[in-house]
Formats: sequence, structure tokens, C-alpha cells
Amino acid sequence: MTSGITLVTPRHDEKKGLVLVADQHIRRGAVIIEEQAEILDRASMHSVQYTPSKHAHTFEGGILKLAEHMCEPNCGIAIVPVAADSSNAERVLVKLVALRNISGGESVGFNYNTSDWCFSHPFQCECGANSCTGLIGGFSKLTSKQQQSLFELFDAPYIAEGVLGNLDSQENVMQE
Repeated sequence: MTSGITLVTPRHDEKKGLVLVADQHIRRGAVIIEEQAEILDRASMHSVQYTPSKHAHTFEGGILKLAEHMCEPNCGIAIVPVAADSSNAERVLVKLVALRNISGGESVGFNYNTSDWCFSHPFQCECGANSCTGLIGGFSKLTSKQQQSLFELFDAPYIAEGVLGNLDSQENVMQE
């Protein structure tokens, strides 16, 4: 279920498969996608870590999962709590926000290392950026210098408050 904000279209890329492409010029700070998500106590391939023990899972049919990984991203993720519905399920809005101006026709994506503390199935990055980390394994797998660069780039309080809050001793890995 989406909330109606969508400034991108899924397109097929010969090397990457389905990717999200900007429909028009998008200004820095614009919300590109906003999707409702349910909070669960387990991770999945397309979840975003919300707290040390909770993960935001977007609903079937959403397109946020098509946002590609970029070591030099043009977007970041923001998670905003919303009021519980009649089922009393904890819900949030997961937003893809432009970190810089994005040209129409440009692919959009975020740095997957900012979406979880530690993946149980890391994978090799093939983004080709000068600052490529080589491995996508979660924020805990980055060097201190790489982590610091993400703080400066994203200004992401959910990482500083939630992920770095004594997670060193906890296991928060993606489960199949």
C-alpha cells in the first residue's frame, strides 16, 4: 500500500533488472516515495531496521523495494511513525527522500548499508562508484571512516539513535 507520493517509474535495465527512474526533475529534500509499512520483530530482504529489534516491512505491491543500492546515493530513507489502525498493528511510513537534485530519467537509490546494522547474507557491490565499499553487509561492516561519511551525508538520526545504541552485543541479522 502506498500513500500516493511517487515521482518515479519502474524501468528495466539490462544489467540491473527493474530499477526506479525519476519521472521528472526532483529537488533535494523531496519525498520521492512514501509507503506504509508494518513493524515486525524480524528482518527480511526488503525490510528497513527501525529500532535495534524491529524492522519496517513495506506491503505487497510497493515499489520502494526496487530502489537500487548506491555507494554514492541520491536518496536516503526516513521512517516516520503513524497512528495504529483498528488492528492495533504498529505502522510507519517509509520515505525515500532526495539527498540532492535528481534529473529526470536518472536512476534513484540509497545506500543499503544504512538500512540495517548487519545482514546475514552480505553481497558484493557492483555500483562502480569511486567510493564503493565492495561489500553490502550493513552499517556494522563499514569502517569508522565510512560510517562517519554516512552520518555527514544522510544526517540519519535513526542510525545514530537506534542502530548505534549499544547494538554491538546484539544480533540483528536478516532472516530468510
